[in-house]
Amino acid sequence: MKKRLCLRGKNAGRAETVKEAHTGMKDVFLVYNKCCFYEIVILNYFMNFSHCDMVFCTLDGKPIRAMEGFTVNADAPLNSLEKGEIRSFVLPGGNIPEIDTAEVHAYL
Repeated sequence: MKKRLCLRGKNAGRAETVKEAHTGMKDVFLVYNKCCFYEIVILNYFMNFSHCDMVFCTLDGKPIRAMEGFTVNADAPLNSLEKGEIRSFVLPGGNIPEIDTAEVHAYL
């Protein structure tokens, strides 16, 4: 089984298996039309390398078009996520009035 160095929590500084590292908590990326995807690419890379459970969501679960021009498919609509299962919530910059809603505020 793969091992990695734990950087925080009760096991900081100790090698742990990926299974031990998995907490069941999700790292949520809320993407939206005209968001700046370049801002989250390197973060996504390192979180993927660290075996984080990442979820890309949109307000309605439909694909969006990033500021850079490419289309991003969502894993889920925002309202399908359980608030208690969210470890982190990542909001890229961009046209934020689209996500400046009471629904999003309830998750922050």
